[in-house]
Order: sequence, then C-alpha cells, then structure tokens
Amino acid sequence: HKDYLQMWVSRARYVSTHIFDRMNDPELSSKTLRLLGEGKAISFSPPKLDDKEAESFSVIFRNFIKN
Repeated sequence: HKDYLQMWVSRARYVSTHIFDRMNDPELSSKTLRLLGEGKAISFSPPKLDDKEAESFSVIFRNFIKN
C-alpha cells in the first residue's frame, strides 16, 4: 500500500500548505507539515459537496476560514 500512503501524505501536504494557511491558527500549517515530513505536495480535486454537506461545512468552518 506504499503508493496509496505516499499519495495520501502528498495530498495532506497540499491541504496543509494551501488550506490550513488560510485558517485562524497561524501555526496549524507548520505543525502539520512537521508531522508529515518533507516531500512533494500534490494538488487534487476533491469530490463536489452536495447541498447538505456544503451547508454543514459552511456552518462549522465559517469562523475558521479567513475571507
């Protein structure tokens, strides 16, 4: 399962550098990257959220995401 693990960790690095950087916790990205180690970050397109998922995401994370 090495290939899957490498893909997941690379995607996690992408999330850390491109999404966590926008959160209100300035250390979140750097702490996460320390856990994930060095390596490449791979961008990916997550599946589209349905209306209920999008609403839930908005309610839960609106206070964490910077405009």
